[in-house]
Amino acid sequence: MATGVICWNDALNKDKNITALDKIHRQILLMITGARTTTPTLALNELLSLNPLDQELKKRAILCCNRLRAQGNWNKEKRYQGHLKIENLLTKLGASDLAPNSNIRDKKFNIVINEGWENDPEELTHLNDNVQLWFADGAVNSKDSGIGIFRELGGATYDKISIPISRESTSSQAETKAIEMWATRCLMEGAKNAELYLHTDSLSTLEELKKYYTNKETIRDCHNKLNKLSEDNKVTLVWTYRDAWEGNMRADKLAKDSEHSNETRILVPLTVDKFKKKLDDKINSIKSIKWNAWVI
Repeated sequence: MATGVICWNDALNKDKNITALDKIHRQILLMITGARTTTPTLALNELLSLNPLDQELKKRAILCCNRLRAQGNWNKEKRYQGHLKIENLLTKLGASDLAPNSNIRDKKFNIVINEGWENDPEELTHLNDNVQLWFADGAVNSKDSGIGIFRELGGATYDKISIPISRESTSSQAETKAIEMWATRCLMEGAKNAELYLHTDSLSTLEELKKYYTNKETIRDCHNKLNKLSEDNKVTLVWTYRDAWEGNMRADKLAKDSEHSNETRILVPLTVDKFKKKLDDKINSIKSIKWNAWVI
């Protein structure tokens, strides 16, 4: 660990260099490629599609720091100078959707999948005034991302919500955030002793919520919010086919129209894959600048 810390500090400090590691790295590249000893290291890295050593060390340090922070094992009191620089780089990249392996076994809400309700809109028609039927959806396209929440109150009266979210969100994150925001809305309205049914066409999100453990922050937060709402209400999440209910289509339209909403954009953390891709793109940009400078 101490050696790793020294490497990170050296890689992140422009006033130092990692000459010893550079020499070892270069010798390995020469042995693999069989190139002449006069071949520049930059060219050897490009031939093997490898990152420069200093950039690769930064990448490993950032990914390690991100994982330790998510697991709550990052010591904020005892940090080296390099650690602070890693934190600054993490801040620039943005938060990732990575959380400690959380126990979500304790579910106070119900999830209904493949029990016939998705095909029969009349199945959930109740005369009880305490029953509320809601619809939530998330939409992600090349321009924007958003969530939509809809409920028909009777006649021409509607309860509808349209909120933009982070543009780099995935469809699954958008669907999950829509469910979480629905629970938040119900809590803000002070829902008590009610039967709350939320319809969603996102089977993957419901499958994630059915699991016993998760390492995704969005799933954990959604689960906790649903449990809180379920303390005073009977909450049921229902999977339905996309066009089974008109409410589904209206929620979908609200999600797609969220870019015109006046609501504050909700920040959603980057998925692990997108976080890594953003980091790789940054490194590739640096590599490109160095390569062009050397070629020219």
